[in-house]
Amino acid sequence: MSIKEQLRFRLRSVIESSNTSIKAFSEQTGIPLRTLHNYLSGEREPSVENIIKVASEFNINLNWLLLGKNEMYLNNSLELTLNSSELELLNKYRLTNDSGKI
Repeated sequence: MSIKEQLRFRLRSVIESSNTSIKAFSEQTGIPLRTLHNYLSGEREPSVENIIKVASEFNINLNWLLLGKNEMYLNNSLELTLNSSELELLNKYRLTNDSGKI
């Protein structure tokens, strides 16, 4: 399978895993519907700008999207670097009303 076909397959996987229609995916990413159909049919290759839009909107790992390496979704690295006390403090902060926040 060519790199272009693999990218097309992974883009389709992102759409399917988002549990949304192609039209809704188009609206959410800002990629025109016709352009998205062209990507999925292989008529066009996604622009770098649109690849980044997809990755950003759906928390997709660019290495996975472009190369098929690593996991599809990015980990929430903030939670992975906070210890339990810091996470507890963050959760309490989130529960305060706006007047209690700095």
